[in-house]
Amino acid sequence: MRVDAVSIPPDAPASGQDDPTRRAIRILETLRSCGPDDEGPAVEALKKVVHAALEPMEREFPGLLWFHRRVAHKRLPRGRDVGSLARAIVALGEPCVPMIRRFLENGDIDQRFYATLIAGDLMPRCHEAGRSQLLESLGRRLRDVDAQVSDAALHVLMAYRDDPAIRPMVGAFVVQMSDLSATPGDRIFAARVLGVLRCAQALSAFVDRLDDPSPKVRDAARKALRLLTAEDLGSSRRKWASWVRKRGSQPRVRWLIEGLIHRDEDLRAMAVRELDKAGIGDFGYSPDMGRGDRKRVYKQALAWFVEEYE
Repeated sequence: MRVDAVSIPPDAPASGQDDPTRRAIRILETLRSCGPDDEGPAVEALKKVVHAALEPMEREFPGLLWFHRRVAHKRLPRGRDVGSLARAIVALGEPCVPMIRRFLENGDIDQRFYATLIAGDLMPRCHEAGRSQLLESLGRRLRDVDAQVSDAALHVLMAYRDDPAIRPMVGAFVVQMSDLSATPGDRIFAARVLGVLRCAQALSAFVDRLDDPSPKVRDAARKALRLLTAEDLGSSRRKWASWVRKRGSQPRVRWLIEGLIHRDEDLRAMAVRELDKAGIGDFGYSPDMGRGDRKRVYKQALAWFVEEYE
């Protein structure tokens, strides 16, 4: 990717050398040649002229890249590891929110992609208002015309699925999924997003969609229920409604623990992966253990749950 240089005009007066904007530009020139973990001094210097640095930073975004989206990769990096300018943006924190939002909303494809990843690392440094603004913009990127951008947005949002600031977005998708005047494609899209985000708030809405006029929507709802609950009761709304009455008020981790003794090995494997992703651990469990060993680990996990949650 070509990064346009931001240079100091050759006829600039010497008396302007201590102007904060010119200092910021000189620091950014240094930042362009920094490799990973070499950017520290430049970033610290930018913190001293943060407001003067914002405009020149925006002009050369995304700057020097350490990660290129068009090069084959197994996993997406953290936003701060995209490049030297990205690391500076994350370090400067909330003052950079308007800039990143502009790239999320109106940038070109590359800018939207890198801004999406950077937003994920920027949010922990923001107050609730800043997080809400970034989450709102990231929600719109879920429908980006570029698949890499939309996938990156979903990847970032998964890390914030328990953040209170995401609730308005979740609520909007629940409404969209339940709206029979929306196209089946829109209802499927909403169901898939809510499923990937593991939205327990959408549990009853998923069950309702098992009676959707569109078979593809019904299938999407069933897959989301399976992913969310580590259970599979088929396509029967009656069975799922009964399950929700009995278990719907429990924390999701309780559903996952029950999944450890499910007869379906694929569901058992998914349950232990989800427990591990949630930071709870795997309790030394393997989905292909013998039935007796699975039961033993299940009891250990259940005892842990009672101690932690009850």
